[in-house]
Amino acid sequence: MPSADAPWTLQRLLVWTSDWFEKKGVDAPRLTAERILASVLGIERIQLYVRFEDVPDEEAMTRFRGLIKRRAAGEPLQHILGEEAFGETTLKVNRKVLIPRPETEELVLAAFELLQPDGSEQALSFLDVGTGSGAIAIWLLKAWPKAQGTAVDLSREALEMARVNAEHNGVEDRLTLLEGDLFQAVAEDQQGFALIISNPPYIQTDVIAGLTREVKDHEPHLALDGGADGLQVIRPLVSGAKEHLQPGGWLLIEIGYDQGPAVEALLMEAGFAEVRIRKDLAGKDRIAQARR
Repeated sequence: MPSADAPWTLQRLLVWTSDWFEKKGVDAPRLTAERILASVLGIERIQLYVRFEDVPDEEAMTRFRGLIKRRAAGEPLQHILGEEAFGETTLKVNRKVLIPRPETEELVLAAFELLQPDGSEQALSFLDVGTGSGAIAIWLLKAWPKAQGTAVDLSREALEMARVNAEHNGVEDRLTLLEGDLFQAVAEDQQGFALIISNPPYIQTDVIAGLTREVKDHEPHLALDGGADGLQVIRPLVSGAKEHLQPGGWLLIEIGYDQGPAVEALLMEAGFAEVRIRKDLAGKDRIAQARR
């Protein structure tokens, strides 16, 4: 950041940083600059617009310089800020968990559409497989005040982040966290889930190297890598889900845009009913749904 005689007001900082981000190829350069500056100042982003002529102190300037350098170097904005909004929740995130994405919000909205709980159905129980930050489970629990959730993950560090997020969102007393691979940690006699929902790893191994630097260099490959064909985790997820669903229970899985036919076939072979591949807002296959 160049020095100059004129004071570095908030407005001037935002203009300069937006231009610099654009040259560095940072997505949404103005919005990113605003979010970082608001975070440094401890204010809401909208407040920047009524404080354009304010001049940050040197401590704030030093922090701001450091954070914008990290973003320009490819570190995700969510990691820099330490949190991300997801549906009706705000979640803590770091390098140990996948950053929640809009496609996964659509997965949760599909669950709301299918179950549409009334006062009695809100007492349903669900299983979130590969919970990561806890995003899916926590939003469901906030929307269904009487529901009980179980969330499993292979990563102990991810489960710790899910625990932090559950406490942050006030649902920790209704969420059971289990460490294990898919259904491994779920009790054999626990077969009464009304919903099993999952955003599993589904990216083909040889595709990961071509992803953006924000993803391939900063997000956990355990949550991304779905094996040679992207279905390495989805296959056992489909084959093992039925025995843990109550009759009439739903299975919802986020999938890759080109995996619809293959996952549909897996669900049919496993004996599920009402199999459907739903498209996302971009018109691409994204959610597989099926019913026991």
